[in-house]
Amino acid sequence: MATVKLDSHILERDARTITEQLNIQSPTVKTLQALFLRSSAQLEPIHYNPPIFLLQSSSIAPSYTDAAPQDVTDYLEKLVRAAQQTAESHYYGSFVAGQISESDEFADIGVWLGEGNYQRNHEKEILDKLGLVAWADAEVSVGVQDLKRCR
Repeated sequence: MATVKLDSHILERDARTITEQLNIQSPTVKTLQALFLRSSAQLEPIHYNPPIFLLQSSSIAPSYTDAAPQDVTDYLEKLVRAAQQTAESHYYGSFVAGQISESDEFADIGVWLGEGNYQRNHEKEILDKLGLVAWADAEVSVGVQDLKRCR
């Protein structure tokens, strides 16, 4: 299964360059960049143990996770495709983000965590596995332009 380590050296490139070199759709690249690079939440870029991107299923996974079994990869691929098709049918980019997501801006991605305890009260551990723990305590501000788009 083809994977790409999502370190900052890769994600800091222009989205078009990443799309061409890695054959990843541009909205998916923009989603990955928003998650893992400095963002409006003013988070530091990730440097330690960045996750991997599973090309076939458009999903992320912790870098130390065993490869997802083929049935899981197939399921994630179908799930991501269904989310993207649903979003497209409603003229927005992300099923999860909903109507505030413009049609070509971002895309939904899958997540494979591997084996573990992912029940309630383990949210920070999950974010930590994906290199996203800084989002747990981040203050995310919504700008005036964002509010205008919600109307």
